[in-house]
Amino acid sequence: MKSLKKLFFLFLTITLIVSCEKETEVFDNSIQKNQKKSISEIKSLTDLFESGIDIDTYTKSIPKQDDKTVKNVSQREDGLGLEFYSNAEEFPCTTLPTEDFEEAIVQGVVSFFGPLDEFTNNGVFSPGDILPGVVFTVSGGGSNEFVMLGPGFIGNNDSKVFGPNTFVDNLIINFTENNVFNVSMDVFAGAGDGNIEIEFFGNSGSLGTTIIYGTNNATYLGINSEEPIKRIEFDGFADLIDNLSFGPCDSDDDGIYDYEDNCPETANPNQADFDRDGMGDACDDDDDNDGRIDSRDSYQFSNTDPMLILNCYLDIENQEVRRGKFMNDEIQEVIDMVSALEDVSDSKRTSQFRRKMYIVVNYWWYKYRLISSREKRQILDCVNQMSYPFNQISD
Repeated sequence: MKSLKKLFFLFLTITLIVSCEKETEVFDNSIQKNQKKSISEIKSLTDLFESGIDIDTYTKSIPKQDDKTVKNVSQREDGLGLEFYSNAEEFPCTTLPTEDFEEAIVQGVVSFFGPLDEFTNNGVFSPGDILPGVVFTVSGGGSNEFVMLGPGFIGNNDSKVFGPNTFVDNLIINFTENNVFNVSMDVFAGAGDGNIEIEFFGNSGSLGTTIIYGTNNATYLGINSEEPIKRIEFDGFADLIDNLSFGPCDSDDDGIYDYEDNCPETANPNQADFDRDGMGDACDDDDDNDGRIDSRDSYQFSNTDPMLILNCYLDIENQEVRRGKFMNDEIQEVIDMVSALEDVSDSKRTSQFRRKMYIVVNYWWYKYRLISSREKRQILDCVNQMSYPFNQISD
């Protein structure tokens, strides 16, 4: 009897083990089947997160594209230029306002409807969390949803990352101020490495495009534009961004924005431009535009007016006397000298002016051969009519 009971329990145990193994196999097959189905049905980053499939698994299921770096800049025919940087250390603007999306309330992944700006109040962002001057929208055939990824969700990134939720939507960055000449950002491919085409728009229309190769780790992109950037449009697959910096750059930190600065890489808060050629004295190697560089010019701020300047009309050319000094410069030197005399009468200053000018004009005539005898007489006749304070000098 005991032997029969043992046989019965043995048979029952074997039956249960076999049954459990079959159920486990069916369950495992179900997981695999559901997982494959989930991968094929993934339409957004929140779907990916909720499916339990890690991003590396999903990425491996997507065909890879050829590696490409910042390139293919196409500019408008009217010459408006874009300059691109693929290295943050080379980008000239390090003090621009930066939107890093760290104010977002997110654990893992959270989606919400756009647009996103400084006034957004949706449980993820509160008013004031986003910097003023920028509005994020999406384009495409998706659900008009954004997604915030928490730290560590994508690549080796330890901060929060932002972009469209659905894979068919594209990110659009709109700038509300008309002074955004410089932009930089970290760009991510949210699901699968690949090319991301980015186009830039200003008030005149499209300014140009570039293509970067996006990965799960940050790809840096910096932009300098000759025209204010009003809009940036992405055309890729699950494009995400972080650390968006934008605004007018002040590369030399002199308080003048680059687009207004006549020496953008040399500090010159006074913006002095002696020859009015648009290049400030601080960075102009020929301040008076006389064709002689300053390092070899004994008179760097010459009066290079084409004609001689006195209080009489003289049709006489203002010529270089020597080493960057012009005839008008020597006239001004004489005026400055007699004006600086102390404890002398105005008539004494006038007399000194005429005496000194007689010497100067004679040098122009017989030593430097710059003027004719007739021009010499014209100049001296004019000098003899001048009197201190010489405030009737014509220009």
